[in-house]
Amino acid sequence: MPTNSANKDTIGSPYSDPFSTPGEAAGGGGSLPASMTTPADLSELVAWWSTEDNLNISNGIYQFTDKSVNGLDLYQVTSAQRPYLRAAKYNGLPVAEFDATGDFLPNTGFLDKLTYQSNPVIWAYVRAGVSTAETGYMFSFGSFDDGISHLVTDTYNTITIRRAASEIFQKYDTRTTTSNVPYTHIYRFDGTSIQYYQNGVQIYDETMSEVPQDSTANMWLGSDYGGTTQSYRYGYFAEAFFANQDVAIADVHTYLSRWT
Repeated sequence: MPTNSANKDTIGSPYSDPFSTPGEAAGGGGSLPASMTTPADLSELVAWWSTEDNLNISNGIYQFTDKSVNGLDLYQVTSAQRPYLRAAKYNGLPVAEFDATGDFLPNTGFLDKLTYQSNPVIWAYVRAGVSTAETGYMFSFGSFDDGISHLVTDTYNTITIRRAASEIFQKYDTRTTTSNVPYTHIYRFDGTSIQYYQNGVQIYDETMSEVPQDSTANMWLGSDYGGTTQSYRYGYFAEAFFANQDVAIADVHTYLSRWT
C-alpha cells in the first residue's frame, strides 16, 4: 500500500491558508475563500444532502432530497437496498445506516455539475464507520467510469480519480480511524492539486497529474466499484455538500462538527 507523503497536519501552516478569513488572501493568492455558516450561504452550492431533514422514508430512506437548487436527489427504488434512519445517534442527531449488503442511493447528474477545471471545488461530509470482519469497510462515495471515489476503511482513507474506467490518481491516508466515531472529511480541488482535511486538520496536499473531468457517470452514496464489481459499504452517513467555489475550511468543519 502506498504511504503518505510528509504529514502536513497543522492548522494555519505556511504552505496553505484555507483557514483565512474574508479579507485575507488564500495561499498562493487568487480569489478569497467564501465564509459560511451553513451550505445555504454558498452561491455555487452544487448539492447538499442531510439526514436532519428533506428525507422520504418508507421501508428505509428511499430519497435524500437535494437541499440545493439543482434538484440532485438521491433515490433508491428497491426497498431492500435502502439505508435505515437511526434517530439521535450522535449528539442527538440522526444518521443513515448502510449495512454493506446492498444499501446505496444513486444519482445520475451530480458528477456532471462539478467544474474541476475552472474553479476550486469543495467536497465535505461527515460519517462514522462500523468495521466488521466481513468487510472492514466504513463508507464511500463511488463512481466507476469517470469522476472520483472516496473509500474509508478501518485502516485508511483513499481517494481515486478515474477517467473512462482507468485510474489516473490515487492517494492513501494510512492513519487508523476509529469505528463508531463520526469524522468530518473535506476535500479541496484547485485545478492542479488536492488537499484533504480530517476533523479540520490538513493531512496532505498532493499535485494531480490530471484533473478530474465532468462526467455523466452514475454516482453512488454508500457504494463503489472494486474492479468491475459494485461493492457496498458499512457505516453511518450524516451529511454531505459540494460546491464549485473556494470555502473557508474552518467554517466547513465547524458546520459539520455538530455531529462529532
